[in-house]
Amino acid sequence: MQILDPRTPIAWRDYAAQDGRPHAAMKAEFMAPFRRTSASYVSICFPPPIFAQCFMHEVAETGLRLRDLIVSLPDRLFGGHHDRMLEAQGVVGGTQKAFLLQFCTPRLLDIAARFCRPDLLVADDGLHAVEVNFSPAIGGLGLVDRVTREFASSGYAAFLGLAGVRCYAPNMMAAWNYAVRRFVRREQPSEGFVMFVGLVDPAEFAAPDAHFADFLSAVASFGFTVRVGLLQDLAVRFDGIYDDGVRVDVVYTMCTYSEMLSMRVPLGVMGGLADADAAGIVDFIGSPANVLFDNKANLEMLTASRLQDRFSEGERQFLQRYVPPTWRLDEQSLPQAIEQREHLVLKPTSD
Repeated sequence: MQILDPRTPIAWRDYAAQDGRPHAAMKAEFMAPFRRTSASYVSICFPPPIFAQCFMHEVAETGLRLRDLIVSLPDRLFGGHHDRMLEAQGVVGGTQKAFLLQFCTPRLLDIAARFCRPDLLVADDGLHAVEVNFSPAIGGLGLVDRVTREFASSGYAAFLGLAGVRCYAPNMMAAWNYAVRRFVRREQPSEGFVMFVGLVDPAEFAAPDAHFADFLSAVASFGFTVRVGLLQDLAVRFDGIYDDGVRVDVVYTMCTYSEMLSMRVPLGVMGGLADADAAGIVDFIGSPANVLFDNKANLEMLTASRLQDRFSEGERQFLQRYVPPTWRLDEQSLPQAIEQREHLVLKPTSD
């Protein structure tokens, strides 16, 4: 599998020799614009890897097929009964199951499916899916675009251009805007929609990661009036959703359901947002509906031998190629897990 563009290792060697400075000095120069934003800006890989186009196509196609297969599980395995799928995932408490089912509407499930980000591990024998995230906590897309811009203005990018290597990177925040706009149901007012970007951790709200500003500035560039706050501080009223007295058009969460629970976000706030979305009062992007898809038990359902007859031959070949065999830890699998513990990865199911 060709991961990196084969021309770039040679190009980097020649560029570094021409520059003559130590690698640390070259990286410090590249990081300087980021550090001007914040001294604590996350360290960027340098030189940024230039991936082969064929590899990026495989990543994209693998991610999309995984998304489609997981989204198909409620109908494929449970006849469209979301309660049965939640039970199969281990959600057996009546209160929690009833709470989650109120979000399992066609619209909120469609929103969850559109914000899918598989984690693909690059191994010696190719790509392997180790989890599939469906939450819209994708502030990192602004970071990706920032790195692309800074790289494009670097001396190394100019050197690659002279060497005939043309680099391309999609505008990730433009893709984000396209996905969001799909679910905004009203015409945008002249002053722009008010988007509330909801966090749940007070510490994260008080001291967000430095690259969070790149995400927010991109959101504002698409015509949104951005407000950032804690989800639990929203006022859910019969006539709308308000943040400190300002009516909100779009609520976009930057957290997972497990974080909502750990930070004790009132269930009434989340349920009220679902009701407001159903009534067309607000567009709720990032509801707990994503937990139906965002659960590692789904990887067990995709690879379990007892369920392979529910997939086509082509689907089975795809799953065998990209999804490592997955078991859930229980009394029956415990002896096998202990015996093979040197060769297994243990992950929480829904975190």
